[in-house]
Amino acid sequence: MENNRCTLYCKGQGFKYAGTESANWCLCGDNAFRNGSEDVNDNACNTYCYGDSTQICGGEWRLSVYATGFRLWNSRNAIYTEIAKDHKLATQTRKVVTTTNPNVFGCAMHCLALTRCKAFEVLMETGKRSVLYVYESLCEGIQYATGYSIFMLM
Repeated sequence: MENNRCTLYCKGQGFKYAGTESANWCLCGDNAFRNGSEDVNDNACNTYCYGDSTQICGGEWRLSVYATGFRLWNSRNAIYTEIAKDHKLATQTRKVVTTTNPNVFGCAMHCLALTRCKAFEVLMETGKRSVLYVYESLCEGIQYATGYSIFMLM
């Protein structure tokens, strides 16, 4: 467990918030997690993550809470961002789609239409694109590849 993986997992499940607890727990929800009516001090979260010992993953009965950035998508709010240029996804959990038009907005709209699509890569020269269905797969990494760009729906 680590904070980015938990946040991406919760976002992929359609939740607004993610919380890590006791080094290896990931919790998702649509309301900010609260301890009664008050937030607790940051120093109550003092347990290092099992997956990345440089990060804090909550504490005993304490959550490190993060907004996932989840939004319901439609054609009016199709917001995407380029997260890597001249790189492609290292994960194999993707669907390859070939098109004659490498227009990035068109790719984003196609990804949006698939409803399960979370990110996509485009080989700009040919328009070949691959779609990714799980945000968490972005944690598997990227690799250098000239002419590719990776985009994530926001």
